[in-house]
Amino acid sequence: MKNLFFEHIGSQPADLVLEIGRMWAKDPNPLKINLGIGIYLDEQGKCPVMDSVKLAEQKLLGIQQSKTYLPIEGDLQFISESKKLLFNDESSFIVAMQSLGGTGALRILADYLKIEMQKPIYVSDPTWPNHHGVFKAAGLDVRTYPYYDRNTHTPKKQEFIDFLDTLEKGSIVVLHGCCHNPTGVDLDPQEWDLVLEKFQKRGLFPFFDVAYLGLGEGLEKDRYAVESFYKAGLEMCVALSFSKMMDLYNERVGALMIVNHSHSIEAMQSTLKQIVRRNYSNPSAHGALVAGMIMKDHDLRSGWLKNLEHHRLRAKNMRHLLFDALKPWIQHKKEFLHGNGFFSYLGIPQDLILKLRKESIYLLDDSRINVLGVNHANIPILKEVFERIGHG
Repeated sequence: MKNLFFEHIGSQPADLVLEIGRMWAKDPNPLKINLGIGIYLDEQGKCPVMDSVKLAEQKLLGIQQSKTYLPIEGDLQFISESKKLLFNDESSFIVAMQSLGGTGALRILADYLKIEMQKPIYVSDPTWPNHHGVFKAAGLDVRTYPYYDRNTHTPKKQEFIDFLDTLEKGSIVVLHGCCHNPTGVDLDPQEWDLVLEKFQKRGLFPFFDVAYLGLGEGLEKDRYAVESFYKAGLEMCVALSFSKMMDLYNERVGALMIVNHSHSIEAMQSTLKQIVRRNYSNPSAHGALVAGMIMKDHDLRSGWLKNLEHHRLRAKNMRHLLFDALKPWIQHKKEFLHGNGFFSYLGIPQDLILKLRKESIYLLDDSRINVLGVNHANIPILKEVFERIGHG
């Protein structure tokens, strides 16, 4: 007789972004187009390895002497260089650790905040869907703040700023440092300054998610918000991902940082290390060693910044290409054209999205797209399909 322990287990809904990618991968049509997954794609529709990364890997191969474990906090050079990259500073007030990508940083920080702060955490409406999943899984009370009007496809910037006045002291607010996912709509420096004033006045705790550094308006402008909050003396959390800015997607390279101006640095580090130890013990080395080397080495860094700028400009150019092809169907023309990063909403109805899938064109149910899913070869196909079925 068998003892069946898993006979009545339930299933969970699939992650829509990954499900769209799975549908696209199974489609036999050689002309299929994937506008869903948020990765960098070149003119051939491939996700390449940066030249600077290849050079760093070759250099690492020549000097690496051991594959022993990293410390719990990760590679020290990577940590130091990550702090300087984001804050232009490596102060001891910045507690930093390597993480398993940006998602890993979010989860470790969420676990820490659950232990130490016991405050609600607010995410933008809309936001990256996994924000809700990660923070809820950590036991946090997840709420939303207004950010984007789905009817007019315009940002609710003033409504967001006014909403901050309603929050209790110590509330945690998740902010997209640049290239807001999924809308592509960012605050400008003057608006960030107003948000900063509200955080100071209300005693709110900023939690920056920085996944697209350098891919919006360039490295210096993209870190404006984080750097401004830091220079103003605010304590904060930051989750930093290297997936997009170095194309290190499958290396899972990230960093978590907490700015702490109290005399509790060692206590904070001990708790963070305990969370990591009970999670995955210590992070993997290869991607972090490569990233640390690129940030440290002058020539590698120079090459990487050129690669990053090329990626940024390609995203801008593909956004314009897509806009020119689909102008009649894009409801929020000004916002779409001036969006930052990879993502934006087309604003097309659900029935058209389903029709597009039957034509081997895949995007999310809410019409969010990755503008890098198009190139000069497939944009005529996309335009022809819209012209043929987009008026029904």
